[in-house]
Amino acid sequence: MTALDIQRALAALREIQVKAVELPPSCEHDAHVIAALAVTVEQILTCAMADAA
Repeated sequence: MTALDIQRALAALREIQVKAVELPPSCEHDAHVIAALAVTVEQILTCAMADAA
């Protein structure tokens, strides 16, 4: 995975986090799970990008 691929993935994860917050109140639990997963993947990709540098 190139640095550009990682940057694109990070941008997509940020969009997912924004969309999760926009879910209706009835989906609040799902929104928290989605956001938590996105943060975890973002952290992994950030570490991978730092290791690649």
